[in-house]
Amino acid sequence: MDTLFFFGKHRLWWNWELDVDWYPQWEEMIATIHPARLTTYMNPYLANTVQKNKKNYRRDLFAEASSYNYLIQNITGQPYIQSSASSSFTFGTIDLTNPDARQWTRNVIRCNMLGDQNGCPTNVTAIRGAQSGFMSDFGEYLPWDAIVASGEPASTVHNKFPSLWAQTCREAIHEAELDNEVTFFSRSASATSPTYSTLFWAGDQLTSWDAYDGMQSALSAILSGGLSGMSMSHSDTGGYTEFRARIYNMLRTEEMLIRWMEMETFSGVMLRTHPGLLPDLSAQVNTSLATLNATRLCSKLHILLHPYRLLLMNQATNNGYPLVRYMFLEFPKDIQSWKVVTQFMLGDMFLVAPIAKHKAHARDVYLPPNTDWLHVFTHVAYQGGSGEVGKNVTMESPIGTPIVLQRMNYSTTNGVAMKVANAMHAYWKEEQLLLLSSQH
Repeated sequence: MDTLFFFGKHRLWWNWELDVDWYPQWEEMIATIHPARLTTYMNPYLANTVQKNKKNYRRDLFAEASSYNYLIQNITGQPYIQSSASSSFTFGTIDLTNPDARQWTRNVIRCNMLGDQNGCPTNVTAIRGAQSGFMSDFGEYLPWDAIVASGEPASTVHNKFPSLWAQTCREAIHEAELDNEVTFFSRSASATSPTYSTLFWAGDQLTSWDAYDGMQSALSAILSGGLSGMSMSHSDTGGYTEFRARIYNMLRTEEMLIRWMEMETFSGVMLRTHPGLLPDLSAQVNTSLATLNATRLCSKLHILLHPYRLLLMNQATNNGYPLVRYMFLEFPKDIQSWKVVTQFMLGDMFLVAPIAKHKAHARDVYLPPNTDWLHVFTHVAYQGGSGEVGKNVTMESPIGTPIVLQRMNYSTTNGVAMKVANAMHAYWKEEQLLLLSSQH
């Protein structure tokens, strides 16, 4: 990790090897958390300041790639150096239009990310204790005046680069013979990215509630991405980008973390938290009893959804259907459903209406006409409008009781959905009794 970052305390070294200073007992840690699975991080950029600033590096990937001519070049024929968030944090970009550079990158992934010893030309940076996935970050930084090995204009390669990056990651997993064992989640994407990426995520939202770059925008990204072929996605639970200034602070609160977690339990294929840019100043899953309780509840609900989510994943594979859907995808003939953007369907059976406002404990929920619903947790029944007119119903949602409605009298996936809904209801009741007894 490096400390040269103007609004964050630390950031990763973009030199994709195990940092033995931060993780001196890596293999022991892997053994301790088993059978839990570990994911890490990588992107297609290489820090060019390793030899100057980093202690105890074993392999300078920038220098290595540069010596092989595997980096995107500037007009002078030198590696194109860019900066990220700080003028002192500089890097070069792997030229993924070069087949040899792609193979070299796949070997780095196999060796340093997946623990595949056969992927290493030497064992100098090989890890032991395999990971089950990684955040496949960035891919959108290619400058339009760069020179690439394929000879194409960089302006053309710019939109192809995210797909090349995802393809490289997918091929590395295949070469390591870890298909169906490893997932990576992409941030950048182009039209063909869904062919290669195993999962997407919505990027670096602010730790705010708003629809511009906060919690509500994360849901919008997942929903709209689903229409573009990115059928499986998720977001950083609680947001990522935060800052502390003299005039205005933007830090994650416990309330925001919990509400985002309640949403992400149903909107995210992966339920993943993030410490944020200022972790010491923002709420984390272990900040308080309230955040721990919420994490336990949401984690268990996410697990209980697995049989239903697996069914939806098969639909996504076979037909391209997104798991998380705008209301109009399930109710295309209902004009009002086309206007609803703050609630969603998980598959065809569950309607979810997250709370995304500060201190809110209730909200209006739109129910399409001629539909019957059962609140998964409270077991209160609701009916939609009649004829061609839906209706809005105000529903309570105290923290710990997200609004999740099961669609009744609808048979497409009803058998699996019914079992999952019953399991979630039973667990939620256990949690309520546990919380009640702890208060006494």
